[in-house]
Amino acid sequence: MKLSPIIATLRHYCPRFENRVGSVAHYEDLPECGKLALPAAYVLPGEEVVGEPRAQNAYWQTLTERFSVLVILHNRRHGSGGQPSVDVLHDVRADLWRALLGWAPDPEGGTIEYAGGQPLEANRAEYHYGFEFQVRTDIHLSRASFS
Repeated sequence: MKLSPIIATLRHYCPRFENRVGSVAHYEDLPECGKLALPAAYVLPGEEVVGEPRAQNAYWQTLTERFSVLVILHNRRHGSGGQPSVDVLHDVRADLWRALLGWAPDPEGGTIEYAGGQPLEANRAEYHYGFEFQVRTDIHLSRASFS
């Protein structure tokens, strides 16, 4: 799955990040790649899972491609009575849902579905949370498509 259309969509539809949406190959690569100012989001590739082939005279199989949106927020209250990161997280999730759910980044593929989320890391300065998404696509090829 191409991640650049997803990054562009998040930059456009999630103004809270102020275009601070990037990509890394692995979560562990984040410190070496240079972090964006906060709040920020990073799109990471995820696993691919395939179902059993379902046709005898053609190739037909379901492919589920996953990707993550890692969100890094300030882990402190903003001024007197401000919201802590865990409260802001609810609003961030709603922003991501509005931007991504039901959209097909590839016209030949399925639409984006929410697959869950989990906290990844927290310290006094930052709160990291990973949102998981997936796209299910049918791979359908016949011998005629190879000629």
